[in-house]
Amino acid sequence: MNQTQPQFFVYSASAGSGKTFTITKEYLKLCLGSKDPRKFKEILAITFTNKAAAEMKNRILDTLECISLQNHDNTSLETEKLLLKELSLEKDILVFRAAATLSSILHNYSDFSVSTIDHFTHRLVRTFATDLKLSPAFDVEIDERRIQSEATDLLISKAGTEKDLTKVLNAFLFERLESEKSWNLEASILDVSAHINKERSRDFVTQLKSLNLQQFVAAKKKIDTRFEEIKTRLVDLASAGKKLIQDNSIDDGHLAGRSKISTYFKYVSDWKEDKLFPTPTLQGQVEEEKWVSPKAKKEGAETTILTIAPQLGEIFRNILSELEESGSFIYLAKEVSREFYSMAVIEQVAMCIDEIKEEENIIPLSEFNHLISKEIRDQPSPYIYERLGERYKSFFIDEFQDTSIMQWQNLLPLINNALSEGGYCMLVGDAKQSIYRWRGGEAEQFIGLYENIDLLSTNYKGELQVPVAKVQPMSLKENWRSRKSIVNFNNDLYRAASKSLDNPAYKEIYENASQNPMGKDGGFVQLEIFEKLSKEDSAPYYLDRTIEEIQKALSAGFNYRDICVLVKKNEYASWLLTKFSECQIPAYASGALMVNKSKEVAWVVSVLNWHLNVKDNLKRLEFLKQTLINKLLPISENDHHEFLKTALAYDIQAFSEFLDEKFPYINKILRSDYFLFDVCEHLFYESGIWAETNTFISSFLDEVHNFSTNKEPLLSSFLEYWENFSDNITVDPPENMNQVAVMSIHKSKGLEFPVVIVPFADWSLGKSTYDRAWIETDDLEIPVALITGSKSAAEKIGGAYAEKASEMNQQSQFDSLNALYVATTRPKEVLILMTRLPREKEGNAFHVFNDYLEEKGFSGTPGIYPFGKYPEKTQGESYTKTQLAAPIVKPWGERVAVSSSSPIGWPFKDKDPTAWGNKVHYLLAEIDSAEDVSEVVNRASRNGTIDKDESVYLTEKLKATLESPEISSYFLKDVIVYSERDIINPNGKIKRPDRIVQKGNEWVILDYKTGASLPKHKAQLDEYADLLGKKNVKKHLVYINEEIEVVSW
Repeated sequence: MNQTQPQFFVYSASAGSGKTFTITKEYLKLCLGSKDPRKFKEILAITFTNKAAAEMKNRILDTLECISLQNHDNTSLETEKLLLKELSLEKDILVFRAAATLSSILHNYSDFSVSTIDHFTHRLVRTFATDLKLSPAFDVEIDERRIQSEATDLLISKAGTEKDLTKVLNAFLFERLESEKSWNLEASILDVSAHINKERSRDFVTQLKSLNLQQFVAAKKKIDTRFEEIKTRLVDLASAGKKLIQDNSIDDGHLAGRSKISTYFKYVSDWKEDKLFPTPTLQGQVEEEKWVSPKAKKEGAETTILTIAPQLGEIFRNILSELEESGSFIYLAKEVSREFYSMAVIEQVAMCIDEIKEEENIIPLSEFNHLISKEIRDQPSPYIYERLGERYKSFFIDEFQDTSIMQWQNLLPLINNALSEGGYCMLVGDAKQSIYRWRGGEAEQFIGLYENIDLLSTNYKGELQVPVAKVQPMSLKENWRSRKSIVNFNNDLYRAASKSLDNPAYKEIYENASQNPMGKDGGFVQLEIFEKLSKEDSAPYYLDRTIEEIQKALSAGFNYRDICVLVKKNEYASWLLTKFSECQIPAYASGALMVNKSKEVAWVVSVLNWHLNVKDNLKRLEFLKQTLINKLLPISENDHHEFLKTALAYDIQAFSEFLDEKFPYINKILRSDYFLFDVCEHLFYESGIWAETNTFISSFLDEVHNFSTNKEPLLSSFLEYWENFSDNITVDPPENMNQVAVMSIHKSKGLEFPVVIVPFADWSLGKSTYDRAWIETDDLEIPVALITGSKSAAEKIGGAYAEKASEMNQQSQFDSLNALYVATTRPKEVLILMTRLPREKEGNAFHVFNDYLEEKGFSGTPGIYPFGKYPEKTQGESYTKTQLAAPIVKPWGERVAVSSSSPIGWPFKDKDPTAWGNKVHYLLAEIDSAEDVSEVVNRASRNGTIDKDESVYLTEKLKATLESPEISSYFLKDVIVYSERDIINPNGKIKRPDRIVQKGNEWVILDYKTGASLPKHKAQLDEYADLLGKKNVKKHLVYINEEIEVVSW
């Protein structure tokens, strides 16, 4: 389709409005409107997350396949109808072009440009590394927390040796304590250093880096000195006024008005900072010279008051004059002092990060946009885009409300280049779903573009930065996701909620937020309001009611996997998961499963930690506990305590011998010359624990490999990395895993669930006490300042501070309401909301719900407010328990890297009697009854413990052994079996018979041997029998070789 006129569309797409459908259709419209099947190479599609990019790719490819094969689902069929209509094509032509385009994409997949904006920027920087004056060998650091953590460690290591730094860090900790924040130095530094990588902070941090520590300390001293000088002058003036009144024995009741000048002088002399400015009433009284009260006239004090009135007026005016000149400084200095040493620490961490970047030749991902921006700021037609500009003619940008200003400014020259030649651009977003401001997302630029307002104003040179083509605003007003009752509830709720917003632009967005319900009739919404309680006191109510609502959904025919519980804080998710565990409700958190929670991974990590710290009994204890959790030793729960007590009492040498007896492979692996990856892999395989949850183990091994390849293959370094960052390493759960999802509202964006429960819907809709912003300062000794945006301080400081404080408050209102909007637009059939009455001076989400209830004629008192009818599924979907997918693994014997010292895994056919014996012992330890033989052997073959060609022989040999008449009765299901149970002799040595059987009052000990019969074997069994402490113990030595022999006594 030839385009002569540029087309620039901005779509406002509310939740559930078919945004992905529309993007896919418009993308295909460009591709299939052309005769050239390579048209897709000219299109760049950008979105916010990897998951969204993958979904967009899959949707495009699936639709092309459906059209080309004429094998439609409802979505692809509707897309085809629209394409035929809008392109005015015959069906056979459309089908032909779809097939040709699909083939072209698959054969040129690297040119299929659908990616995240970070990935695209990364590719840009790689391509133009030389132009950007970067080393061609630079590495990209995606995990910026690692750099921050290393920079924090580097900074702390300098404390004590650098005097000024030590003072600053001590002052920083004191500053945190005064604000009732964490006193942990490392955690506190990591907290404030998060500002360094934020786009809005970068220029401010750069200005901070122009100061050294001595200049910071000197600036603080100057600010404090000036503050104290002003304070002294004001206190002296007020004290003089107070003394004048007291010396003349004037009672407060003798002075005119409710705002007494005597009270005001007291406030100032006592330095009540919130009372330094006089009330307008008092100012009026002094200006009008109203000094005397009726009481003073009655009691004869009028003359005295009027005598000193000129002096009182002069003192008052002098205070007012001082405040007019210095009042702003007083409150600004106080505000800046709250975060002064935080700024010094930010500056120092930023310097340490620069050191690490230079030393490791790395570039954090967050710097890419800045690098490009810095390069193009002085280029009228930025040369960095010349080659790319000739390639991309059309652009799709999804989730535009989450795009930062710098990201958009960097893309704009590329887009303008295409538009100037008749190109195409489609931006899609929803300001109401802007919840990533903390990542740099700017809903305001989307609002401005949609309204054809240039909110980006100017570029770095002061020139207007607007698209060359006129914006054509479009709106997707339908809701295809939720049932009608839910859509109507949200329409009314957010129309009422718009009243709570101060910013007119934000207010208008929610006033016009209504959608047309296109889904099924019905649906159910329930709003529950609890009493006025604190966060801690209300928690049990939220948790208990969430359990009840889950049970209600299950009773109505929903599955666990149909239910999602949304929270705004991770703390609440932790409470919920604990409660669910107590109530045996299967659940997973945050849309992903944490690898470090895998018991198999935890065991290997505990082995490595113990190996690195053999003298540390806590590390040994953790290793032993994880061994018991994984059931690697046949010890009952009742015996765990005694086992741990005994094992912890060993000295290092004795514990090593204990390991050699219990796990002969561990020390051999740890003392080998294997790489770290191979050590971990061998531990998983040799222990036999890998087979249950391979997805976790594969992810862990990937992490080990990546760390060893990209960082350093040192065990100590990896364990430090794992300690700090393992919480962030997750695997996606299978889509059909039947568990309740517990996730943050941020992670739920773009998802949908049949049933959504939102407990703890009581967050503040105003500015958080933890919000911070930067301003430039003219009246201080530092160029920039980090501020809280306090409303009370803003009224007194005015100027840039007041503007920034107002902006912060309005944005916080908007972002908090957006979080609620995202939560309430996730459900398809059922929405359950729970909130509580606000406590005194607390502004929480109740006010939004109350405005809605009042419009509906309710009072908003505690209780349950249902809307619609709870749906019932006539027949629940069948559910098959899902295991995490296991990778296909070759049998151990076929693997290239085999441990030559491994006791299990060597093929017995190599005539190694030790290997043969270990295989036999391993398999028999897994067998409870003769019926288990085939399953145990097959499992050992699957997990690589034995080769497939060994399995047939071993199955026959073991069955023949267990059918021996002397012992066959001890392998029936009616006996109690203790396999490889530890017994401690009087010398503290652990003995472990292969099998102890209790059959009624009869006790039997069996021990398996391979190889020749030796006299010590009988002595060994006699010792076992003595240690067992039972009378008339039967003993059987079972020799398993080419022939089977049983010796009994």
